[in-house]
Amino acid sequence: MKKYLQRLEVKDVSNSGFNLKTVVESVGLPKEIVINLLKSFLNAFKVEMASIHKLIEAEDYDKLLTIIHSNRGAADNLWLVTISDILSNIEKNIKLKKIQNIINDINALEKVLMSTTSAVECEGENGN
Repeated sequence: MKKYLQRLEVKDVSNSGFNLKTVVESVGLPKEIVINLLKSFLNAFKVEMASIHKLIEAEDYDKLLTIIHSNRGAADNLWLVTISDILSNIEKNIKLKKIQNIINDINALEKVLMSTTSAVECEGENGN
């Protein structure tokens, strides 16, 4: 399994599909609070990716499902639609035992996490 999981290097984050203005309007909190919430979630989830990789390698799909489900809920609450959609796909593929699809979705998730994190950090620095 490990050989199929890609190590990523994001070169272009301009098309992350992330729109802070939409998220702020949807969440209904001040922009600074939303940015802090997004940064906290994204940073914690990036750290959790190491556990996700270990669970895939160990083929422990029950624990993986628990982690994916809880993070999908958090992503939904923060209006991170692309991340939530990928996590939903991973949940479905775990239940269907479609291992290659899980791996493909995890790789896509990591790319989106990196680009969304960069977009949030840029928005926070620019004060837009």
